[in-house]
Amino acid sequence: MNNIIGSNDIVYNKWYKPVDWTDIQTSAVDNSINLLVGTTSEFETAGDYDNLGFKVTCVGGYDVYIDGELFGQYASEEQCNITWSSYSATSGTVVTYPRELVTHKIVIKPTVAGTSITAFPYRFVQAANESQGCLWEHYAITNQISGYRPFASAKQPLLEIITAKNNSLGLATAQYFLGINAGDSNIKYLPLLQCLTNSTFHNYIGKYLYFSNMIMASEMSYTFFNCINLEKIDILNLNLTNITTFYRCHSDNRNLKLIPNYDFTYATNMAEFITNAEQLDVFTLDLSASTALTTLGVFGSTTYFISGLKGLVVSSSAPFNNITAPQINVSYTGLDRNALIALFNSLPTISNGQKINIVGCTGTSELTDPDKAIAINKGWELME
Repeated sequence: MNNIIGSNDIVYNKWYKPVDWTDIQTSAVDNSINLLVGTTSEFETAGDYDNLGFKVTCVGGYDVYIDGELFGQYASEEQCNITWSSYSATSGTVVTYPRELVTHKIVIKPTVAGTSITAFPYRFVQAANESQGCLWEHYAITNQISGYRPFASAKQPLLEIITAKNNSLGLATAQYFLGINAGDSNIKYLPLLQCLTNSTFHNYIGKYLYFSNMIMASEMSYTFFNCINLEKIDILNLNLTNITTFYRCHSDNRNLKLIPNYDFTYATNMAEFITNAEQLDVFTLDLSASTALTTLGVFGSTTYFISGLKGLVVSSSAPFNNITAPQINVSYTGLDRNALIALFNSLPTISNGQKINIVGCTGTSELTDPDKAIAINKGWELME
């Protein structure tokens, strides 16, 4: 049986696992991290999952069990390295999904009772570009955890499922939580995430992301970059603290229906903020309070036309002085003639020949010379 969610609406914590996968969730002890890791019998090529490495931060150290047997005890932040081709203490279990693999159940828990795991990043064992082969992660912890994977090639291309106690995972640091190469994964389900600072989920290939109490400080660059299948983002109690950078935040979100309700007051860099989002419902973008904005990009292409954008205004005080032109790009969007005129009327007067790209907009061909003069007389060069 394939792993599926009960419905498209996501029934929290109701994931139906493949029948031959070991259950790492039901009997998980409190304050532990549980992994189902896949290996194969051949380890010659990349993707054969021979190595698994991680560091755990926990006062008093941590213990690692494989298939119920103690593998080792480690000091806090000491790296645990597992090389499956030289491991023989337990035999593991053969599974058939997503292909034939030998799997091992790994349990990580504090050595000292009453202490808490506060960080769990994956790490290289022998070389870069290791595919470490985790299928399922279950977090039986209630405290905040730093859940980042800081290396571009410390990836988990088999990762299918992440679950958590009470279906809520608190992330003190979530940057690269799914790995920079999360696009190689086939993840179907995430629990509710309580995120603090710089949550980065770019290349996530699932359809849904759910967050509660998400706090972002300073920037949201690449947060949902290249999430081409993402349709829905539910954020409860979103708290943005003076976010200045939205660079590529929703770049290439081809199937996204709605943009979360962000506060753009302090925005400076919104280059490529939304691109190729052809499935967006009708929306307008009011940036009249963004007085420090230097660049803005909400644009599609001939292939991925953003018809949903129906209105956009900017601040007449914004400098738009980014050195990379065009400083404003709204090409291939649903802005009609009236919407373009409204945008032109909101533009600041500038003196450095900044450019605004309106190629392929719904109303571009209907603009009259007097319409265009509104922007041109403010110093802007139109790209049409």
